Amino acid sequence: MAQKLSEKAAKAALRKEFKAKIAEIPKLIKESQSRIVAQLFLDAPKVQKSNRFSIYLSRDDEVDTTLIIKTLIQQRKEVFVPYYKGDQMKMVPLYSWQDYERMPETSWRIKQPEDGDRRQDALNLGGLDVIVCPGLAFGMNCSRLGRGKGYYDKYISKCHQMACFPFMVGLAFDEQMTSTNLALEETDRHLSAVIYPAIYKKNTRPTSSKRPVSPFVKMFKYKF
Repeated sequence: MAQKLSEKAAKAALRKEFKAKIAEIPKLIKESQSRIVAQLFLDAPKVQKSNRFSIYLSRDDEVDTTLIIKTLIQQRKEVFVPYYKGDQMKMVPLYSWQDYERMPETSWRIKQPEDGDRRQDALNLGGLDVIVCPGLAFGMNCSRLGRGKGYYDKYISKCHQMACFPFMVGLAFDEQMTSTNLALEETDRHLSAVIYPAIYKKNTRPTSSKRPVSPFVKMFKYKF
């Protein structure tokens, strides 16, 4: 019990720390980093080969997923988005870009479909290839700190129970990355990969006229 309390206290402190860090990022920097992350994601061979994506609908304190969603729709990929009700979350189909634009915002400043109750979960429609997860902070070891509701950890467990094992990707601003292990509780899930701008900026050095390839893209190429 004492250990659980200390884990919860540690998470609460980390959430407070990273909320403050994110709040200090200028809007233009967020927009610039979001564009880099979106392009890294869309360029990855694993993404290009996949067809069924669950993608969070971003708030202003998260990497913007608008470009990713719009591009995948244009590529005729199947896109699913979160629908929250109480302590449960399911991934429901996004029918079109117009469907996205019509969605109202919840009190959490998150878009979601008004008729989400009537839309089936992705797990009843063939499963998912990739889940793009939001978070307040991400570890270099692909651990993730959410907002404390456990929506994604529970949904990923449900996927595994139904023999669905999607590739799980976190999208982060540089300021959200840490060397700290954020998987402090047994129920915390590690992601398959985290994309953040610095992995492109720091680790890609042009040695020829060819465009450098990010370590993230290499990882997708050789691991999958």
